[in-house]
Amino acid sequence: MKAFFNTIAIAIALFLAPATSNASTNDFQDEPKNEISVSLGELPATAILDVYTNSLAFASCDLDGDIESSVALNVDYTRRVNKWLNLGVLVNYGRTKFDCVNQDNTPYGVDKIHSLSVLPTAKFNWFRREHVTMYSRLSLGLTYQHDHMTYADQSKAEYKNDDAFLNMQVSPFGIEAGSSHVRAFTELGLGQAGMLQFGIRFRF
Repeated sequence: MKAFFNTIAIAIALFLAPATSNASTNDFQDEPKNEISVSLGELPATAILDVYTNSLAFASCDLDGDIESSVALNVDYTRRVNKWLNLGVLVNYGRTKFDCVNQDNTPYGVDKIHSLSVLPTAKFNWFRREHVTMYSRLSLGLTYQHDHMTYADQSKAEYKNDDAFLNMQVSPFGIEAGSSHVRAFTELGLGQAGMLQFGIRFRF
């Protein structure tokens, strides 16, 4: 979190600094048009939803089960269509594992969820400087999910389920900083890519 706030501080300082030329504050016609990003996100939407839906499906399951691992791997490609808008596609892999317990805190089972999502995405670059961009992102597409639960009571058959559904990512705030071709970024949002993302972006 310290690195995140340091990045915010740098961005604000650059914003307040006087412009050295029109090219540094307005249109950057020579900016790379293509972007490939790789990031990790914490708590994807499927993880949040499955904690609650499994607790409803299995009446003896308590919400106090510990989430041992819940992470999303995101890879996306976008192309700049004008100075404030990039369009592209986000590919996401999500993995969640959590322990489910009975009301008396005895083990009930272990649930593992794997998901693969393809989400067309739009990135709105509402603040642009030579080395810093702040933006918002909206992604909407499909998720395929495999759910596998094993029970502490081995007399019960394992639970397996495959499903496909509409999914999305809404990131009201993102910030990237770095050189013209390589930048580090972080995003805050809600959806399949995760509530908090950290990654690297390549521009060409």
